Amino acid sequence: MGLTDNAPVLAGLIDGLYAERSAADARADAFARLLSDLELLHEPDAGGDCPTCLVEAPCITLRMLRREITVDDAVASVRDHRVIDLNSDRATPNVPSLKELLAVAPHGVDKFFEALLGLPPTDQPEDQHKAS
Repeated sequence: MGLTDNAPVLAGLIDGLYAERSAADARADAFARLLSDLELLHEPDAGGDCPTCLVEAPCITLRMLRREITVDDAVASVRDHRVIDLNSDRATPNVPSLKELLAVAPHGVDKFFEALLGLPPTDQPEDQHKAS
């Protein structure tokens, strides 16, 4: 059995390896683009803090992306940060009901359409009545 007898088998293997290599290159390019996008999101601002994580420098996510620290190190470093308490007993403002919101006259919309149509203003605020 010579080299020419195995040529179709070898050609199939080479074609298969080429297809797999092309797919791997495409995946590597996609991962590189994703990594670049993530690095841009976590790029420090002028003060050196991360605008995405809203943490002081250095950004833990960026350090993980660059493989400077492990996930365990990142978790350990955030463990000491203050936790936001969503169930605190702080006073919250009263939310008006829908009936109260709909009872307010929409002056801004009227002024917009008057200006759009070139009409003179129909009413003036009370402060302007007192001044004139």
